[in-house]
Amino acid sequence: MAHGPLFRIVGGMMEASNNTQSEPFLTIKKWGVQTPLTRVVGGSYCWTKQYGDSSYSRLSLYLDSTNQYDMVVGGKILANNNESSNQWVEQSSWGNTGSGTTLIEKAFEGYGWSRAYQQGYVRCDLYTASAPSGPYPTGGRYISNVNDQSAAPVTESFWGFSDGTENEMFGAYNWSSRYQKGYGRVTVFTNG
Repeated sequence: MAHGPLFRIVGGMMEASNNTQSEPFLTIKKWGVQTPLTRVVGGSYCWTKQYGDSSYSRLSLYLDSTNQYDMVVGGKILANNNESSNQWVEQSSWGNTGSGTTLIEKAFEGYGWSRAYQQGYVRCDLYTASAPSGPYPTGGRYISNVNDQSAAPVTESFWGFSDGTENEMFGAYNWSSRYQKGYGRVTVFTNG
């Protein structure tokens, strides 16, 4: 079924607490436009100045149903070592990440696994545009699994439409009620 985006991704926020989430969540990064419609789409173990290497993040997207703001049209996942002291290596990409887009560097980040570094630090860079000519997200979900992703994945949350191509926006070590310490993936469904 062809349809325009019911909700466009127009902004995001990464907040963090300690690894047991018993301390207040502090805003680490905000990007784009903060609209009244927000969706928590996942979490990850990460490093912050406030809580050090035993931090846990909460990842949120801001959505909008109008055409008045730039929307996310593509993304890349990059990897590094635990200290982020090496070169960032691209692991995957989706959508439009080229000309006519604006880069949001390190939209989300956390400890994760990569082909390049195995255990290390990962980030997602997102790209926005005002009038997308190619695929764009029409929905998404957050999936939890065990660390090596060998168990049955569990969808923790969902928004929008699930038709189209599913792309990984961000993946990192997480906590879930089903698997406790495991691996979480934020995905988006694109219409092309």
